[in-house]
Amino acid sequence: MPVVESQESLTTQVTLVSPEGEIIATVKGLKVKLATKQTLLGTEVESITNWLYEVEWRSKGLLGRLLPPDFLLAPVEVSQQLTPSLTELVTQVDNTRTSEIGRSLEKLSVDYIVQALGSMGWSYQPTESFDFEAAVQRLAIVPSQRRLFGRLLAILAEVGIVKSYQQQWQVQQTLEKVNPSEQSQSLLSQYPEERATLTLLDRCASQLAGVLRGAIDPVQLVFPQGDLTTATQLYQDSSVAQVMNTIVQQAITQAMEKLPPSRGLKLLEIGAGTGGTTSYILPHLNPNQTEYIFTDIGALFTSKAQEKFRDYRFVGYQTLDIELEPTSQGFESQQYDVIIAANVLHATTSLKQTLSHVRQLLAPGGMLVLYEATTRSRWLDLIFGLLEGWWRFTDYELRPDYPLLSRQQWKKLLSETGFTQVVSLPEVEGMAEALSQQTVIVAQAASTKLEPTKDTPKGWLILADQQGIAQQLARKVHSAGDVCTLVFAGENYQQLAPEEFTINPNNFSEYEQLIETIATKSPSLSGVVQCWTTEAGVAQNISSSELENLSELGCGTTLSLVQALVKAGLSQPPRLWLVTNGAQPVSSNHPVIPGVAQSSLWGMGKVISLEHPELNCVRIDLDPQQTAETQAEALFQEIWSEDMEDQVA
Repeated sequence: MPVVESQESLTTQVTLVSPEGEIIATVKGLKVKLATKQTLLGTEVESITNWLYEVEWRSKGLLGRLLPPDFLLAPVEVSQQLTPSLTELVTQVDNTRTSEIGRSLEKLSVDYIVQALGSMGWSYQPTESFDFEAAVQRLAIVPSQRRLFGRLLAILAEVGIVKSYQQQWQVQQTLEKVNPSEQSQSLLSQYPEERATLTLLDRCASQLAGVLRGAIDPVQLVFPQGDLTTATQLYQDSSVAQVMNTIVQQAITQAMEKLPPSRGLKLLEIGAGTGGTTSYILPHLNPNQTEYIFTDIGALFTSKAQEKFRDYRFVGYQTLDIELEPTSQGFESQQYDVIIAANVLHATTSLKQTLSHVRQLLAPGGMLVLYEATTRSRWLDLIFGLLEGWWRFTDYELRPDYPLLSRQQWKKLLSETGFTQVVSLPEVEGMAEALSQQTVIVAQAASTKLEPTKDTPKGWLILADQQGIAQQLARKVHSAGDVCTLVFAGENYQQLAPEEFTINPNNFSEYEQLIETIATKSPSLSGVVQCWTTEAGVAQNISSSELENLSELGCGTTLSLVQALVKAGLSQPPRLWLVTNGAQPVSSNHPVIPGVAQSSLWGMGKVISLEHPELNCVRIDLDPQQTAETQAEALFQEIWSEDMEDQVA
């Protein structure tokens, strides 16, 4: 039997056998521990620390359903405030060197094309003409690569090997003998910082002939056996990528500089892929105020990202096809403050439709941060142009023959699809040519109000305090389009107005009568808020008898309320919020708890959560130093957000 033994324990498998040798039972993983003499004799003294526990409060921004992010800086402000740092950043790029690299890559790409066509049997001679269809047939090019082949002919025309003439192609030069892989090695020794680009280009372009004929899967060239290493280095570590990813990060950080401490930030990255851009953003986000959703169309990328970013606990991972309706894929509309899309939106069928889906996910006034190449590039065509997504576009009125848009085209398109302010970065005079071929675009969604819900208004029951917190909360609930009933403590059950009652806090039957009446008038009772407990002796010197009475006001009335809710047997039980005022020692600087008389309600709340999980009981402790108006606003924000946290102070 397998045995795991240590000085203090033994783990093994035990098999029970009958006298006849028949196996009765097998116990796997039985663990026995070494007992002390005191334990066996029953004389061991239990430490009092085993009876106690300590609550540690941790700061966390409000997440869940959020109000529009009116704290975000406008794109123009972001651009203005980033100008000094961007100027310093882009001037660090050596224009001469990056231009040399760019020209070398473009020339090298032509050699790869010439090599591929020569190996495929290209035999056209100077002055000879051919049409596109005839060449496709002659070279045995598969249908899925026809558009790539058209681009290759255009590249050959750029260097004078062929010429477009009356819907035909006329050969100008014979194809020379070339050795691009050898040239690639030479460039690698000159520009070691571009290792990822040269490696990926050689891996893909050297197999161009096989890809054009459908003999080789281009996905396996870009991501061999699911290995993202080289592609990640290209997106993350190349000299231009480092600058552009840094600009993405700085734009987001600058935009959220006025994020309130109590407010969370929800970010969504579309087509996050290898996580190259993600790796620049995450270290600059506050873990206690952030929810970051990493998405991609492929599960390969999301699973790799979970390992890569495992130390960032605020990151979630989901698959998302931005070309399809987001709500049908489990995403809520208008719930993300910031959306990031790096080198991905161009790989969709229709940019207008894609942007309408992006706009649907983005909160009113939210921010879209795009990172896109804006100029035709031969070496990109020989890597990502081998993939289906590169040529996926069908919006020919916008993109007649190439997937990328210029900076001005992006600005115009975004302005036409629900974005009010649009800026492109960097815009620095004299910056390297390589940087002008890419852009980071920051766009703000129109600050339109959320569309009113078409659902039946929800019903709310609020046990109202005398300080006015509940009344102000009710006004906010009404303004959100819901129905709200206030219940005051009084001598007996009485309906004062259509949405206002009094009941005797000590009469259980009146709670039952109240719930029955409310359920009849408002079938969709969504939430019950207990505010009677906010006024229980805050900052007062109270006697033991007064403490008993206050506990009865808090725990006693809450017990009756819960029993009445359970007994009513509502088809959809409402969510229960228990509200106290200064009952928790949130700050170590204030050891005195002004609302200590209400603290017992928190213990009761834990019991309610265990015995009646259907009520989703939430305990909220308000700051007694704040005004009733501020307390009501904080309470409304917490309730309206539908955040999953069940203990808040």
